[in-house]
Amino acid sequence: MLPESKHLIGKLYMQRIKRESLTLSIHLNRLNKKTIEYLRPTNIRNKIINTFLSINITLKSQSTY
Repeated sequence: MLPESKHLIGKLYMQRIKRESLTLSIHLNRLNKKTIEYLRPTNIRNKIINTFLSINITLKSQSTY
């Protein structure tokens, strides 16, 4: 949970969260389509998706709002 000082409520903040969620979903779908064509073994595909998520989460946590 977020501390109360960082918990922001409002339409703009909700739209930002939804936009980031949609962007991440689109990127994952595109990545999944590309990896399915070339990588049939699921363990390799899962490692690539996990790496993508960890990089994306790290970059998001470093950015400031």
